[in-house]
Amino acid sequence: MIQTNRLTRRLYLVWASCLMASFIGCKSPNNDDHQNENTDSSKRNTQNYFQHQIKVTHARNFQVEYHKNYKVVKLLKPFENNDDGLRYVLVQRGTPAPKGFKKNEIIEIPVRKVITLSHTHVAFIQQLGQINSIQGVSAPQYLTNPTLIAKHQKKQLVVAGTGMDINPETILAAQPDMVMASGMASNAYKKYQPLIQAGVPLVINSEWLETTPLGRAEWLKFVAVFYNLEKEANDRFHQIEKAYQKLVSLAQRVTKKPKVVVGLPFKNTWYMPRGGSFVGQYLRDAGADYYWKNEQGVGSMPLDFEAVYGKALKADFWMVSGLSKTLQDLEALDARFADFDAFKKQQVYNNNKKTTAQGVNVFFNNSVVHPDWVLADMIKVLHPDLLPDHTLVYYQKLSPTQN
Repeated sequence: MIQTNRLTRRLYLVWASCLMASFIGCKSPNNDDHQNENTDSSKRNTQNYFQHQIKVTHARNFQVEYHKNYKVVKLLKPFENNDDGLRYVLVQRGTPAPKGFKKNEIIEIPVRKVITLSHTHVAFIQQLGQINSIQGVSAPQYLTNPTLIAKHQKKQLVVAGTGMDINPETILAAQPDMVMASGMASNAYKKYQPLIQAGVPLVINSEWLETTPLGRAEWLKFVAVFYNLEKEANDRFHQIEKAYQKLVSLAQRVTKKPKVVVGLPFKNTWYMPRGGSFVGQYLRDAGADYYWKNEQGVGSMPLDFEAVYGKALKADFWMVSGLSKTLQDLEALDARFADFDAFKKQQVYNNNKKTTAQGVNVFFNNSVVHPDWVLADMIKVLHPDLLPDHTLVYYQKLSPTQN
């Protein structure tokens, strides 16, 4: 009320001065200021800031709606065991936030300082040419990006945690524009509440819940909307999609599909990818006969060693993961592995061909944005005549012993 009265008196004095000056052109400077301010505000509200937009074609768990100065990103299934969705409202910097949304849903874009809690997110950001936006990571000992490894060695990278455990105080002190975390189990989301309550924008990335390799890779577009890099993401994904689909068409020519078993047991439990998972899709696209191809759902299912052993004995190929570089290494883990036909015929392959100087497997961090490379490797292994000129990128054949 006091401010209103003061403004009224001020406008009256200006009006009186103009009248006394016999209309010699006196104008209120405040009127011009308010008019300019309103014009600028109107422009910010009506200008379309997003000339390039993404269109989601393979991913099933996220959607993006575009408005004049903001985007609404919807996560349809952020968590494996929960169907409750999440949304984020991405507002162009310097423009007003829309009404009707919660404060913790608002994120200013483009983001400039990002903390990632999963190394697969680094691969997406790297593809967009924004590696320098990464301010911090979790479990830096598993980094594979040379730029971030160098930053960590110089202590220029925020260490946000050690894997599943995060350090809220360190993250808050860094004041990031966004923290990106993986959507694991919904109960794990509770550990992020201190960040959310403190006003840190927390974004869940659930690419691993997609059922196809291209669906996972298309989360490149999800990450891109936070940087306003839709055009770059569209162009890059189109190249990946085209290369992948060309390989699928090539593998469809095969008339004989070899039987394949994948993975290794952990403490006598074999976590076998379901047929409906992206791993199952890779095997179908590569022209493999996968024993668990009819198992619906994403992710893996826990099986007893004995449940796998009977089928794995007769598999033509065995695609493992882990540290083993020789069949001797593999047999040292469990003598029963030597009973497998694939072991006897030396048709065992591991995805650990590319590692860093620190011994970290590049496959687990980077393959998410290179599904065409992964599929090409699988086709080369299972049907070498289809890709005679392809050199394996991620996979290597296990030799009998160390050379």
